[in-house]
Amino acid sequence: MAGFIVVFMVFLPMIVLLVYQIKYPEKFIKFGRRWQFKNEDLEPSKEAIEFAKLTSIIGIIICVLIIVLYFLSAITM
Repeated sequence: MAGFIVVFMVFLPMIVLLVYQIKYPEKFIKFGRRWQFKNEDLEPSKEAIEFAKLTSIIGIIICVLIIVLYFLSAITM
């Protein structure tokens, strides 16, 4: 039972951040890197935005698969 709570506490925030990255890729790309730029008007390229969306979709798929496999292994035991 405690394992279920730990899994949700770890993977639920990760999934929320990945969904946020899909919704607002420009903001998420600049997150933690604003100090590197002189002007805040810099925009990421189209390829960078598509790459951020793709990696977040892959991350969500991996997180969901880990959760499903964990629950399936817990049920079969």
